[in-house]
Amino acid sequence: MRFGIVVNIQKETIIPILKSFLNVLTENHCDFVINHEARLIIQERSLLEKIQFLDKGSMVERVDCLISFGGDGTLLQTARMAGKTE
Repeated sequence: MRFGIVVNIQKETIIPILKSFLNVLTENHCDFVINHEARLIIQERSLLEKIQFLDKGSMVERVDCLISFGGDGTLLQTARMAGKTE
């Protein structure tokens, strides 16, 4: 199963939660991608080397499950993206 992670980088409070979540995914050898904008808030080189970044539009077609980090708007945006695919 491949996860797609959509991050609202404007929500600074999610940064430590996101980094912890990404560390858990990488430690457990999970397959995931994350939206390009998240590169701006992930500073650890060791973590950056393990992450594949995609634009949100192409991410939806390449993952099995979407996970949203942000607020209500981010969740709604992610749901709309998923709703456009079959």
